[in-house]
Amino acid sequence: MNRFAIEAVASAGRACRGGGWSLALAALGGAVLTVLGFVLYYLDGGLMVAYPSLRWGGEQMTVVRGQGQPTADGLEIRPAGSDDTIIVWFSTRKGFMARPYGKLAWNIEGLGPARDARLIWRIQSDPNQIRQVALHFADLEKAQFDLRARPGWEGYVVDVGLRVRGAFAQPLRVRQVELLPQALSAEALLRQAWEEWSTSEYWSQRSAHYISGAPRRALFHPVVVVAVWIGLSVLLYGFWLWPTQQRIFRFGPFAALFLVGWWVLDLRWQADLAQRSLRTYERFAGKDDIAKRIAADDGDLFRFLLDVRRYLPSQPARVFIVNDDAANRAVARNYMVARARYHLQPHNGFADISDWSQLAGARPGDYLLVLRPDKGQRSWRASLRFDPERRLMLWESGQLPVQPVYSAAMGELFRVGEP
Repeated sequence: MNRFAIEAVASAGRACRGGGWSLALAALGGAVLTVLGFVLYYLDGGLMVAYPSLRWGGEQMTVVRGQGQPTADGLEIRPAGSDDTIIVWFSTRKGFMARPYGKLAWNIEGLGPARDARLIWRIQSDPNQIRQVALHFADLEKAQFDLRARPGWEGYVVDVGLRVRGAFAQPLRVRQVELLPQALSAEALLRQAWEEWSTSEYWSQRSAHYISGAPRRALFHPVVVVAVWIGLSVLLYGFWLWPTQQRIFRFGPFAALFLVGWWVLDLRWQADLAQRSLRTYERFAGKDDIAKRIAADDGDLFRFLLDVRRYLPSQPARVFIVNDDAANRAVARNYMVARARYHLQPHNGFADISDWSQLAGARPGDYLLVLRPDKGQRSWRASLRFDPERRLMLWESGQLPVQPVYSAAMGELFRVGEP
């Protein structure tokens, strides 16, 4: 331990021996005032500031079952082939706590009593199970749905979407879906506080180097709560000692309060680390390198690329990689292309196609890989399209002779032929 830490512990010990009861009562009073202050703030409307409504337009939705086509004001979805089911997920980025959001509203044409429509979602503590609840006729008429009383709408939601099943004479036209916050009671706010303090932070790309200490948009963020508690406890302790004319600015009491707050935060961090370690162990322990990659977040893509590799030569080849996911955002498309390029190494993947004319640089023997991470949607972005009769990949200013090599739900592989 360094000199500051040793001195802080020694001073804290002296503070507890002398005037320890006063310090303990000040700490207890600070805790009561902290909890009361946070609860009153959120009861008075602060909840709506911390949890604004979540809105999704067509460009923020991913069709995982069915065929989707972006439109000027949303997304048009129809079943794929003879399948009578449509599943669409909404982009949640890092997720959100469920309890503050009490109502789902939508602007979707095509939902009706003849179709089985359900809200589906996954929570962080059990990501492999898809939870669902049916939207009844009265809900469809109002185009909104009350979530508060529904079983399973709790915890930290990492995915939310819709599943619609039935006969589709006309496609669904999705313009907007919205989750709306609703006021919570004092009891519900206290349950929310406990849930936030006991919920492990969701994984992100920076989780190996950074931890925020709470779920995203936490109402009772541990760092903030502890900082407020320390400040209020120090003030109470000072007012307590003022009539006795003792030295208020002794180092010991401040050090004691600071160390207790530090210990509480560190204890929560250790619990969070333990939860992550257990989940990582369950997901990857005892598996070889291939199985670990399949168990990763992009496991479906990696499994598809394993099959693609069987059709590529043993020596490194040039592979032009295109993402045909028209219903997803550019960031997500670029991420999938970058992961495909990584998994295909040592093949020379060209993954920065911003203009179809760049395909004109392909030579006979090169390969073209078209990804469809939405698992089956055939949109052929912009003007790029494949003519199966003439075996040509066409775009506005040119064409490329190609031979289909391999096709699956995740994408297609073509070999560039002679002109």
